[in-house]
Amino acid sequence: MSQVQSGILPEHCRAAIWIEANVKGDVNALRAGSKVFAEKLAAFQDQFPDAHLGAVVAFGHNTWRELSGGVGAQELKDFPPYGKGLAPSTQFDVLIHILSLRHDVNFSVASGRAGRLWRCAGREGRSTRFPLGRRTRSERLRGRHRKPAGEETRREVAVIKDGVDAGRQLCFRAALGA
Repeated sequence: MSQVQSGILPEHCRAAIWIEANVKGDVNALRAGSKVFAEKLAAFQDQFPDAHLGAVVAFGHNTWRELSGGVGAQELKDFPPYGKGLAPSTQFDVLIHILSLRHDVNFSVASGRAGRLWRCAGREGRSTRFPLGRRTRSERLRGRHRKPAGEETRREVAVIKDGVDAGRQLCFRAALGA
């Protein structure tokens, strides 16, 4: 059984940092950096259990093809630009999503190992969000359906069950308006 990424729809998040980048250089460095990031994230989780720290590292279509040797995620496609440039594609090669109950822990992870992974890919953008501000008391996020709560429920709805991609999750980033 695969490990569900700790940032997939957690019910506890109060603050988050999104880091986006395009790969500039060796994809193997990105592969190695991702493994180190996962190890260091686990160390932060052990050091700060009260933070309920989680993270996701996701890759765009072309980067995933390079990392996987073209195997898997056949449904993954780049987002095309629309409206004759009025709605440009905002696809990045790498998305790092760090979240927890503690802002200081998020920033420590982002400036430490995630920062190194981000620099390995090539800097593009970093943003901080406070997701609870967009939720109602019913835990709905701007009219979207309820989030699945608990790891087993998340596994049921978010993890690919069989085939070459079994155990993987697809991540879609949607920019929320003000």
